[in-house]
Amino acid sequence: MFPDHQSDVCLVVSDKDCCDWLENNMPSEIHHFSRVEHFGFAESLSKVLLLETDFIEHIKYLCALDDPEPDKLECVASVLCAAWSHSEKSRISVMELLTKAQTPYPSYIRSLELDKEDILRPEVKDILDNIPGFSYKLSKGFLHWSFLNYGKGSFPCSYETEEFRRFQERVIKYNPVIFDDLENLLV
Repeated sequence: MFPDHQSDVCLVVSDKDCCDWLENNMPSEIHHFSRVEHFGFAESLSKVLLLETDFIEHIKYLCALDDPEPDKLECVASVLCAAWSHSEKSRISVMELLTKAQTPYPSYIRSLELDKEDILRPEVKDILDNIPGFSYKLSKGFLHWSFLNYGKGSFPCSYETEEFRRFQERVIKYNPVIFDDLENLLV
């Protein structure tokens, strides 16, 4: 009855009883490529994030931060919802949607590039490695840092941007030896 299918179909419903009924009464002809998901209704996005643990895990994955606070997750979800609402839904791929969400808010959505070890120029790595009390890591396309117990943050632009290239040039030019000298370059 159905030709070889190209994709799976997922029907998302907000009523749990309806979801259960649809799952139990799905025609056998479509069962191998169809599913029904329950996604709860709430009055606000923050409440949806509290209800839907799978959804929040996906938002955490897309967030530029490694261990985001709830307000950061709500920002990422809001940015994604805004990109979706301003898109032609039938003609946008997931990558196009993520790029659309990332463009106005580059520090919210993780880099879509694979993490690479050789992002930092060797001179920059040497400078950062020798600042007392300063530590950093590259994750999700961003430079995340911390300084002793006083603070932590992320460079606001991902490593594939021109801004990150200029940041590295400034680090080499000013050659900071203590965190106070580096702090202004991180903003």
